[in-house]
Amino acid sequence: DDLSVSVAGPRREIFWSETGGFGGPNLGSVYSAAFDGSDKVAIVTGLNRPIGLALDIKNGHIYWAEDGFGTTDNSRIVRANFDGSNPTPLFIGRKVGGAADEFSNAQILALDLVNKHVYWTDYFKGVVRGNLDGTGYTLLGGSNETAQAVQYTALALDTKNGHIYYGDPTQNGRLFRMNMDGGNKIEIARDLATDSWWFNDISLDVRHGHIYYTDAGTHQIKRMNMDGSDQTVLLTDPGLNPFGVALGPNQKMFWIGGTGMRLGTANIDGVSDVNLNLASTDTTTGFDIAAVYVPVVPADVLITEIGVQDSTVTITWTGGLAPYQLQRRGSLTDGVWDDVGTTTTAMQATDTVSGGMMFYRVRSN
Repeated sequence: DDLSVSVAGPRREIFWSETGGFGGPNLGSVYSAAFDGSDKVAIVTGLNRPIGLALDIKNGHIYWAEDGFGTTDNSRIVRANFDGSNPTPLFIGRKVGGAADEFSNAQILALDLVNKHVYWTDYFKGVVRGNLDGTGYTLLGGSNETAQAVQYTALALDTKNGHIYYGDPTQNGRLFRMNMDGGNKIEIARDLATDSWWFNDISLDVRHGHIYYTDAGTHQIKRMNMDGSDQTVLLTDPGLNPFGVALGPNQKMFWIGGTGMRLGTANIDGVSDVNLNLASTDTTTGFDIAAVYVPVVPADVLITEIGVQDSTVTITWTGGLAPYQLQRRGSLTDGVWDDVGTTTTAMQATDTVSGGMMFYRVRSN
């Protein structure tokens, strides 16, 4: 069970970063707490602007990205235990004198544990992919635009469909997508915030086809479809300046603010079980948040049996997510798929046929 992680001491179920701002080096920290906001503790201090966080729940590891400070304290990707012990730098960037394919300002993190990769955004160079063992990294790039400068912060992975989502906080916030190998870069949404620098983090619900994000300028938590459509305000947390957002178990979401100095939580509808004061931060520099949560991504629909008795065809399948819709057409390659009956939550449906060839498929939510 990926959620069965035993760590001595306080309950460590949500984690967040406080960058420490630009007042000097070694002012940043990473914290943990329980889902109800109790057991708050700083698991590591003295960091140079920690921004992005990612969790390897099964192995009890937290990864963080340090932006670095000034020209001497370099950007880093670091792995540690959930309690902050055994911090191990995996990659170190270079603020000054770095080559074109070296990172300099790591921002938001994401993990692909199946393929043993860690991804992060570099503020100036786009998406970077590294090996989890720290043996090397590859710059996948950003938007390919040359007419104007583009910066990069937000990042999330859709490993099921082979996509990387990444954001530009400038130009009122834009969201891009690329393949896992860096190919097929496209812009899918823009004007995600009321001004530049207010769009910085995203969290994916691949199962239901949603992207959650924040607009720090309007103090809002928002949601859109994974193609960038239907941008919707879920709730407003006045005075918070929310930066990071994360999904948790039991249809919960969590967010962290800057000037508001607190964490909030609610159901993902933004209406029920709202708590705008889940826990307090120690500074006004809260940025990213991560939760101990393994989202369930259903397998693709697979038709396992087709039975025919007299004029009744029975279709049975596995996978997918209800509601389901059985469809048919008379050709494998041509024509429109017609619905057979209404949607169902079962994994079986029937059709009546009167002869001839018929092809079937099942559409999942």
